[in-house]
Amino acid sequence: MNSTALPGMSLASTTLGLLFLVALFAAALWLLKRSQSPRSRSNGSIQLLETQTIGPGQRLVLVKVEEQTLLLGVCAQSISLLVETESASLLSRFDRASER
Repeated sequence: MNSTALPGMSLASTTLGLLFLVALFAAALWLLKRSQSPRSRSNGSIQLLETQTIGPGQRLVLVKVEEQTLLLGVCAQSISLLVETESASLLSRFDRASER
């Protein structure tokens, strides 16, 4: 009887081990996805207003930080500040440009 009980126990332990690994892998993927998602702050001191792709790996990003509005040039190697101004003046320029 011992020889027939061992294969059953081996199959059960192998199945449980495999299920544990699949669950562990799923949990790791969930944590990775959660850590890569953008997080919004409850105080709202930094807001992403708009993003515009201008080329492969290049984009313009309009960001509001407290009362300042920043236009950033973003590429794979760097982030450059293009314009820094009060919120109303830069936003009105973008609104007029988009109406054309």
